Amino acid sequence: MDNNGATFSSQTSPNTGNPLNPLPIPPLTVEPPSTTTVEAIVSTPLEPVFTATEPVGQTNIDGNVQAHFDVNYQAHDVALAAAAATTKPNEHQSKTGFQKTEHHKLDMDDNDDHLDKSKLRFSMLNKLFLILAIVCFALFLCSLAFIIANLGNLYGKHDGRGFSLISPSTAHDGYLGSSERNISDEYFNITHPNNNGIIVVISRKGASIHDILIPYKHHDGRKYRSIVVQGGEENHFGSVRFGFDDPQNPMDMVYQLPSNYPLLNVYQEQWTMLADETKPYRVRFIRDLVQIIYEFSSINPNQLIMTTMIAPASNEQLIADPTNNVYFNLRGYGTLNTHYLNLSSSDPIDISNGQKMEQYRLIQAQQVDRLTNPNNYFYKVDRAGIGKNYVATLTESETKTTLHVFSDHTGVRIDPFGVGVTNQEVNHATTTPDMRGVRISPRQSPSYKPSPIYGPILIVSPSQAIHTTWWHFEYEK
Repeated sequence: MDNNGATFSSQTSPNTGNPLNPLPIPPLTVEPPSTTTVEAIVSTPLEPVFTATEPVGQTNIDGNVQAHFDVNYQAHDVALAAAAATTKPNEHQSKTGFQKTEHHKLDMDDNDDHLDKSKLRFSMLNKLFLILAIVCFALFLCSLAFIIANLGNLYGKHDGRGFSLISPSTAHDGYLGSSERNISDEYFNITHPNNNGIIVVISRKGASIHDILIPYKHHDGRKYRSIVVQGGEENHFGSVRFGFDDPQNPMDMVYQLPSNYPLLNVYQEQWTMLADETKPYRVRFIRDLVQIIYEFSSINPNQLIMTTMIAPASNEQLIADPTNNVYFNLRGYGTLNTHYLNLSSSDPIDISNGQKMEQYRLIQAQQVDRLTNPNNYFYKVDRAGIGKNYVATLTESETKTTLHVFSDHTGVRIDPFGVGVTNQEVNHATTTPDMRGVRISPRQSPSYKPSPIYGPILIVSPSQAIHTTWWHFEYEK
C-alpha cells in the first residue's frame, strides 16, 4: 500500500470515496455478503483504531495526523474490498456449485429405496426377536409353574439312573395284555421254546422263584437237578425281597422298614400271575404298585431275566429297592465247599459305618464257605450304570456249572448262609438242614434311608423305577 496520497488531501471530495483513495468505493448494496465474516466486517463502524501510544485529539502537525488516519482507513478499505471480491455471485457459485439462496443444501435422491429396504429388514428382525423373547418367557413361566406345583414331591437326591417315563398305570391291578391270561395255580413252569433246556418253577406266593432245574446227562437218560435252596415258609427263599438286611440277622426282612410300609408283607402274599400265550417263556406278576416279570432271553435259552417295576401312587413318593431272595447251590446238595465266587471291580462298604474295606474285595475267585462275613458289606460296583453290567460269577467244580450275574444296579449283597434240605418232601421245620446256598442280590442300597454313598431308592410320582437282573447259566449238556 502506498501512503503518498497524503499530499493530495485538499483535492478530495466527500462523494468520491476514501480521502486517500480517489477511486470510487463499490456500493455495498449490490450483493449482501453470504458469510458471517463479511457481515462482521461490514457491521464494524468505520472508526479509526487507536492504540495506547497514539495521541487522541487535535494535533498541530496536520501532516502527521493526516498520515496516521490515512493508514487506518486504508487498511479498513482494503478489507472491505477483499470481502466484496470474495462475495461475487458468479465466483462463489463457480467454486462451490451452490446458488446464494441454497445455503449448501444437499440434494437427496428420492428414487433410491436402499434406506427403506434396510429399515424393513431391521424391522422384521426386531419383530422376530420379539416373538422369540415372548415364547422363551412363556416357556419359563410354564417351567416355573411346574416346579412350584411339584415342589412337595422333590425330596432326596436323584441321579436319574433306573428311572423311566413308562406310565405307572401298567403297575396297577386289572391291567391285562391282549395275549395274557390269569393263572390261578399255585405254581407255573416257564421254559425256553428250545426243548430240553432250563425249567423255572414260579410261585404265586411272593412272586417267587420256587426252583430252577438244570438238565444233565445220566445213565438212565436226561434228568434235572435243583439248584435253588428250599428254606421253608419261614425263610421265604426265592421271593422278591423288599426289606433291608440287618448285619446281625440276615434273615430279618423288615429291618428298618416302618410298620405302614405298603410293601412290607408282599413276600408272603398271593400275587396276580399272568401268562403270555404268545410267549410261553414269560410270566408277569402284579401286586398293587409293583410288577415283577420273569422271562427267558429270546436269543439265549440259558439266560433268565428278572425285571422289577415300581410306580408310587399319584403325587406320592416311595422308598423301594426290590431284589431277589434266591439261594443257589449249583451242585444241588451239600455244602458250598466246591463253589467259588468272584465279583466285578467293586468296593466293599461296611453297612454299619459306611467305611470302605479294601481288604475284603472279591475280584479274585474265592471259596464261598471260607468267606469272612461277606453279608456285612455292600459291594458297590465301580462302573455301575444303566444297562447290562457284569456283577458276579459263581462256579461249581464238581458239576462244571457256572452262573454269571448281570444287573443295572449300583452294587450287590452276598449272603452265603442260606440253609435248607435236599429232600423237598420233608418238613423243613423239623428236618436237619443238609444243603447250603449263597444269595447274590444286586440292589441299589443296603440301607432304608437314602444316602449319597449308595444308589437312589426314592421314587417320586410320576416316575417309575425299573431294574433288571440277568442270570446266565453254563452247564454240561
